[in-house]
Amino acid sequence: MSDESTAETCLERWCDDLPGRAINDYVHALGWTFGEVALAVGDVALARAWARGFRVDTVFGRATALSRLAEAARGRPELVSALLRDGYACAEHESHLVDLLLVDDFADPAVAAIARERVYERLDELGGTADLAWYLVRARLPEAEEAAHLATLERVLPHRSEASYYAKAAALRIIHARRGDLAAAEAARRSVDLSGPLRLYVSRAVIASAAAMGELETIAPELDFSVRRDVLVALVRSGAVEAALARWPGESVARDALLARLAPDHPHAAEWRARAEAGGAELDEQYAEGLVTSFEVYEARLELIALRGAHDRSPARTELLTLAASIAADHAAVLQGARQFLTEVQAGTRSLAPEIDEQWFTPDGERALARALKEWSAAPDMATRFRIGRRGVRIFHAAAAFARRGDVARAEALMERAFVGEEALVSLSEDVQPGLVPAYLATDRIETALALARFAPMRSDALAPLLVELAEFGHLAEALELLEPALERASGIHDLVNLAPAVLAVADDRSAAAAEMIDAIDRADAVRVHPAFTSFDAPFPV
Repeated sequence: MSDESTAETCLERWCDDLPGRAINDYVHALGWTFGEVALAVGDVALARAWARGFRVDTVFGRATALSRLAEAARGRPELVSALLRDGYACAEHESHLVDLLLVDDFADPAVAAIARERVYERLDELGGTADLAWYLVRARLPEAEEAAHLATLERVLPHRSEASYYAKAAALRIIHARRGDLAAAEAARRSVDLSGPLRLYVSRAVIASAAAMGELETIAPELDFSVRRDVLVALVRSGAVEAALARWPGESVARDALLARLAPDHPHAAEWRARAEAGGAELDEQYAEGLVTSFEVYEARLELIALRGAHDRSPARTELLTLAASIAADHAAVLQGARQFLTEVQAGTRSLAPEIDEQWFTPDGERALARALKEWSAAPDMATRFRIGRRGVRIFHAAAAFARRGDVARAEALMERAFVGEEALVSLSEDVQPGLVPAYLATDRIETALALARFAPMRSDALAPLLVELAEFGHLAEALELLEPALERASGIHDLVNLAPAVLAVADDRSAAAAEMIDAIDRADAVRVHPAFTSFDAPFPV
């Protein structure tokens, strides 16, 4: 393939991927509980549109989102059936089918038939063990047929991964216990290692298995913090409210609002609600004082909206739309920044070379650099430096700025201090590389940067400056060799926006390429929900 045709392929990929990535990034930013909250305020269309925003071909995809909606829609059988039907239709990964089977009680024979068909389709594939096992949990097949499938699980179908093995074991525990084989059930329980973090769908499977066996209270303390909400919900629904409180100790707006909504008849429900509302009024002040994170604030606001929606849906829905609009505005700003850059490149008023970061030439910048150097130098080992990579990247960003201003000696001195005698190890820190690579380039060490990029895949914000430099010096083959896989790895609009200068750098006609990329941003805006967020009538990807 020629350089020109490969450059065109990169441009086409960038332009094709951006619109779908934009909506996928947006719904991910809204979070896994957003759809549940939309249902709580009575907006089914909003909830389903949120789920449709997720991509089909990713592990954390649309089927998983639909499974969470189906779980939240308990008590509304027609809606649950519709959500599950949509979920099975777009399930591509084993984890998708497990997620759906975890919440499907097979109450709808038509949906159960679809589930059976999807599970059986996978029996010829390498894998499919976890979804078959969870299908057996739900289907309650005749004993002989179930026994045959269990034998198949043990003899023929290998598990794809440790995650698949654990998800299968969680299901087998239920099946064996139901069949009266308590020894096999106990063996399945012991085979799941809870000491480390589990994949999300595996955690959900373990929670469902433990709840079915009446042991969720026992294992709850062993489960990872990341599934704390899922555990709390499962405990409350099983009537173990005190255990839920123990799992999420300490008062918080999110916890109290969730408890008040899930257990409205509990003697402390009014107390939880009042405390959540009072705490919600102080969230902004607490955030400003650094007492809570932005994630905690957002989580609390969602739970409060869901709680309010149980009593008065209309204002709660308005509040939810307003919150979602603020997230949409943040994502719109990313696209707007890219549009501004591309417009200036198209007009010939901006080069692709990184601009000099002037902050390092101010008193505040000097103080920030001094703090970064102090913390970086005081770190006792490289493991600590990997954890505080944000300090190291500041040092290298400053070095790049000084070198671009002509003070190469100071830049090199800063880099030596940042390397702390371990350049090879420091250079492997992904958090450091976005500053290190520009510093290498600014001090004429392009070959070092290129060797680092070839050693292991680099973050997009670290790789892009190197690709621009390679292209500017006529090394198109080397630039394209790294650009194509970088575009394949891009996980969202931030990666694509970071790689935009590289796509332009290898283009035969830079102005025309910029025009095509601006058009892709316009299409992304058309697909993405309008920032006003007043409706979900926009054409979501199928």
